[in-house]
Amino acid sequence: MKDRRTRLHVDILYSVQLLLFSLASVRAGRAVTRLRKLPAGRSSILDFLDLSALLGLHHGLRTMKRRKRDHQRALLARLTRHVEISHDCLRPRRIRTRSARYAAALGEMLGLITRPRCCVWCRRRGRLQRHHWDYAEPLNVTFLCPDCHSVADVMVARAQSA
Repeated sequence: MKDRRTRLHVDILYSVQLLLFSLASVRAGRAVTRLRKLPAGRSSILDFLDLSALLGLHHGLRTMKRRKRDHQRALLARLTRHVEISHDCLRPRRIRTRSARYAAALGEMLGLITRPRCCVWCRRRGRLQRHHWDYAEPLNVTFLCPDCHSVADVMVARAQSA
């Protein structure tokens, strides 16, 4: 009888340790790719879902999804604000261009803009930069390498001076 209680106690402690490990991984932003198996000769009395329901941790997982959703909404609100600022002709040009750059970065974070692996012009792989042809359209960007970006800036300067 004592051996059975000890084994039950060890199984519950192991299940709690496994649950805490997986929750710490989720909180740290790492995906739990595989969970450790029980040692040989031990049968699990409680599985992960039973233990999380027992400890009332389903609510914690739901709040994590809510936090992520709220974070996405906040990013989207920031994006709309910066798009509006970049369209406002009464603001100085420096503020409008900065807001357009930030809106492009937010658009990329939200998945509205996809970054290619190589430069659109020369197909060279490496660090890419966002190029705005018109800052009034903050989400219309071209991804270029630094050399092609300098050429594109010269082309825009010539077009504005003409």
